[in-house]
Amino acid sequence: MPATYDMHKQTKPSGFNSRQTSNRREIVKRVDFSQQALTAAQTALVAKIPPGFVFERADAVLRKAQGAASTINVGTPTAATGFLNGANLNGSVDAACAVGGGGSISAGTFFATPTEVWVQFGSGTVSAGIIDIVLTGYMLRPSL
Repeated sequence: MPATYDMHKQTKPSGFNSRQTSNRREIVKRVDFSQQALTAAQTALVAKIPPGFVFERADAVLRKAQGAASTINVGTPTAATGFLNGANLNGSVDAACAVGGGGSISAGTFFATPTEVWVQFGSGTVSAGIIDIVLTGYMLRPSL
């Protein structure tokens, strides 16, 4: 199933975009829902994980509150809540988003092929909040 929207080219870098030192890698994306609101069952493509990425952790920092009850999930096409499950878009600004539970993708997961990162509507209203999503890990060479 394709994403409802493809936002990964319009999502702005947040400070350091996909910086890499040695084999460390951070994929950082700022998602502004005033540019593209989400409603029930909708998803948006926000980034792509390169082949060889080993996932360690996911973080989300709220930059602008939604102003009403609102949650999102961050995952892949096959694991909608793989990285973040129920990230709160109506919490404290410039603080880590509270999440409803851990993602289903565990630390140490190796991505052998390019993988899309999707934001999925969770609940409430998703039309004004701004969030920075950070996936941290390291790169290994794909097998031959």
